[in-house]
Amino acid sequence: MKKILYAFTVAAALSFQACTDDDITINNFDTEDGTLLSASALVAPTTTSFIIERTTDAVTGNEATEALALSWEAAETTTSEAIKYFVQMDLEGNSFNNATTLPLRTEGTDATSLALSFGDLNTGLNHLNDILKAKASPLSVAFGDENAIQLRVQAVLGAAIAKTYSEPVSITVTPYFNGLVDNLVISSSAFSDVALAVNEGIYETRLELTANSTFKIFAEPVADAISYNYDFFTANEYTIASELEAGTDNDFTFTGADGNWDLVINTLERTITMTQAIIPDNLFMVGSHNGWNNADLSQQFNTTGDGVFTRVQRFDAGAEFKMIPTSGSWDGDWGEDPASAGSIIQDGESNISVADAGNYVVTVNFNTLTFDLRLISETLFMVGSHNGWNNADATQDFYTSGNGVFTRIQRFDAGAEFKMIPTSGSWDGDWGEDPANAGSIIQDGESNITIADAGIYKVTIDFETLTFTLTNGIPEDLFLVGSHNGWDNSTAGAFTKTQEGVFTITQTLTASDEFKFLPTLGSWDNDWGIDGDGMLIRDGESNVTSTGDGTFVITVDFRKGTVTQM
Repeated sequence: MKKILYAFTVAAALSFQACTDDDITINNFDTEDGTLLSASALVAPTTTSFIIERTTDAVTGNEATEALALSWEAAETTTSEAIKYFVQMDLEGNSFNNATTLPLRTEGTDATSLALSFGDLNTGLNHLNDILKAKASPLSVAFGDENAIQLRVQAVLGAAIAKTYSEPVSITVTPYFNGLVDNLVISSSAFSDVALAVNEGIYETRLELTANSTFKIFAEPVADAISYNYDFFTANEYTIASELEAGTDNDFTFTGADGNWDLVINTLERTITMTQAIIPDNLFMVGSHNGWNNADLSQQFNTTGDGVFTRVQRFDAGAEFKMIPTSGSWDGDWGEDPASAGSIIQDGESNISVADAGNYVVTVNFNTLTFDLRLISETLFMVGSHNGWNNADATQDFYTSGNGVFTRIQRFDAGAEFKMIPTSGSWDGDWGEDPANAGSIIQDGESNITIADAGIYKVTIDFETLTFTLTNGIPEDLFLVGSHNGWDNSTAGAFTKTQEGVFTITQTLTASDEFKFLPTLGSWDNDWGIDGDGMLIRDGESNVTSTGDGTFVITVDFRKGTVTQM
């Protein structure tokens, strides 16, 4: 028969009693013949309370410092097989139902002593918390607060032939959470505070990277200076993508090709992967609004080639749509991630749904793998220094044909400023210039649009491209010259201005007559005509052709960019 015994001493312990039969697991042996001898007297610990201090970019913590020295007497057995010892930890009152070993992933020791650092205690409690969560236990580790902890030694004979345990020893530990917090951001010299989306322990984002660029991962807010550097992940046994190496400051150095890359940190599988993202050259919308016709070329998005695609579309309530990179093909279609609202994925995607009917600007951003639906008001008003910032001035309305493009003619002084509001009398939903992207419009964090030189301007707001344009030189006066008066610019007939940018004249014409418009009598400078679509232009223009014989009211509307003959 084999006999097994051990005793346990700690720099944090009192004395131990023999284990009960229920604490012993013996295979192929008769438990009645097992003999346990009494424990030796132990020295009371000098310290039983431990506060773990985190190492950050700004502070060196105490993780590497020895916290607790454990020692115990060797167990006695009549066999020559080796005995391995393991130190176990659990929350007080949990009866070691969810015990974890210290240090983690240890193969045990045949020595009768073990020194534990503050970091060992912290890592053990973090692992214990993971166990409790995985088993849906009502217990959890209180990070940042004092926890009542019990430690014990497990002695294992041979290949787990027999196990026995000491009486537990109580200590208190104040740990910190050493996993990844929900709010993570990535910062580098090229960009700052790019947020990572998180879902059930998987963090991901898309980054625009260049070869040999570096970045750091921070807990938000970054001002707290808590970072997760390269060594953090290697110390926690993560497999790290080959495109990432440790930098000189222990940050991440990217060694892949220039471009957009998807970074995924999987805390469940302990991996960091990098996948180069291919941004499509084109994008088309297909959905219930066009009968799910994937060959409808009119559904193409607008893009400047920066990975951001925009399109204005009118939807009915409850409409659905998705995106395809190639008209006429469903291959590589994109939709909403059902697990992350506002995000796009290709596999397992859902259709994007529209709650309320209306005209929307749809923005799809492949740099962040997100989409945005922004309802466009049926109306738009200008408000600025030219009208004393009176947001209830209904005369400041823009013209629109309902295609997401709004235009207005306005006289400005040099240095004037303005913005746009969808509802007269309300500042809600106001639009202005994107301070980081000249000529673009945004709603949040916008700046006023500024006029450099005095003049009469055509202001164009294009929600299809989220841009604005300012065209100076809209005429104060207008004159009609053409074949009807022998193209004599000195005898050109004067239009009547009905409002800023809108002129009318009554003229008798024949079907063969052609004409154009002069801002100055007797001069061909800055003359206006039409383009191939019949819209007003100033450079490269063509003559306007009469619609027949008779007397016509000709209206030139610079706000709409149109010429009509009635």
